Amino acid sequence: MPLSTRVGSARPTLKAGRRSLSVSPVAYLAAGLGVVGLVVGRSLGWVEFVAAGTLLLVLVVIAGLSTIGRSSYQVDLRLGEHNVKVGERAFGSIDVHNVGRRSVLPARIELKVGRGRAEFALPMLAPDATHNELFAVPTTRRSVIGVGPVKSVRADALGLVRREVTWTDREELFVHPRTVSLAGAAAGVIHDLEGQSRNTLSEDDMSFHALREYVPGDDKRTIHWKSSARANKLMVRQFEDTRRTHTAVSLDVFGPHWDTEQSFELGVSVLASFGLQVLRDSMDASLFAGARTLRTHSARALLDDSSRIELPNDQGERPEPRNRRPQATDPASRIAMDAPTCSLAVVITGTTQSRAELSEVAKTLPVGARALFLLCEDGAESVVASRGQVSFATLGALEDLGRVLRMAVVA
Repeated sequence: MPLSTRVGSARPTLKAGRRSLSVSPVAYLAAGLGVVGLVVGRSLGWVEFVAAGTLLLVLVVIAGLSTIGRSSYQVDLRLGEHNVKVGERAFGSIDVHNVGRRSVLPARIELKVGRGRAEFALPMLAPDATHNELFAVPTTRRSVIGVGPVKSVRADALGLVRREVTWTDREELFVHPRTVSLAGAAAGVIHDLEGQSRNTLSEDDMSFHALREYVPGDDKRTIHWKSSARANKLMVRQFEDTRRTHTAVSLDVFGPHWDTEQSFELGVSVLASFGLQVLRDSMDASLFAGARTLRTHSARALLDDSSRIELPNDQGERPEPRNRRPQATDPASRIAMDAPTCSLAVVITGTTQSRAELSEVAKTLPVGARALFLLCEDGAESVVASRGQVSFATLGALEDLGRVLRMAVVA
């Protein structure tokens, strides 16, 4: 009999519930003691041992019989939303429909939510009857919460024998980080789409710079014939190189660089806010979080990837020397390797590194790119300092991000 699962919309049909039977170690112990009690009691004529052994075996048999029964359910799992922001309410529902011709006995429904588990009592259902349960998912922190699978459980009161039938697959609820709009705040930091002029000369670009004498190997299409006639020698056009705006933002996921979890969450929110703004402005962007490259083809994909970012479980360890850190997880190295032509490089990190250390880090960023180091410390005063093309900003609240960017431009 076909069984289906739906989350918000129609989902693939499950042909049958996945069944499993588990017997607890206590049940095996009770059965063993029961057999021993019967054998010893009969051989020695001890009525007490026979009674105790018989009682234990009867309990095990009753526990096994309590799991007997066919479950003819169709179970639908629905989530109101698959994507919510931190703090928003997320609701779901479970519909259990008896598709059989006979009534089914009461059972228990279990729903795994994240690392926890919700339980619902399922009453006896007559043929074609439906039971509905509503549930809420806590969204107090950014994460990807697994919802499901939904299982029906039959078990005895002592928990000796347990039979499970899994009716749905696991679904994911994305709890997105908080973000702020940076419209207008990044003007002057993120330049216009036509390109930022550089002091590098090029043989082929859009910005004319000067004429020079022809040398073998030059493209003949760049010859300026009028000037060549006047100078009585071949002259070619030379151009000033331009660069299309490309913003690279890299989040440090090295645990010892962050003082608190709240500061790291602030860093994730900054990364997502930058990403959303460059998407709104239709600019080229590369977003990194350690070894992970975030998708930038849509806002939803970007926020979903932001929900998956985690710190590794090594926050109590001492930071390794920079020359021993894997380049794949180093924020500045990621930008240098994967976005070498960026015009703006933003490194988001904690406040445990000194300015001298960060100045050394800045040397690994692409040459010619403007660098901005955002040091996130929850509750700290937001201040900005600049050294040439490198700006250092301490950010204490996400709402200050726009002001900090404007200060970085002025500095």
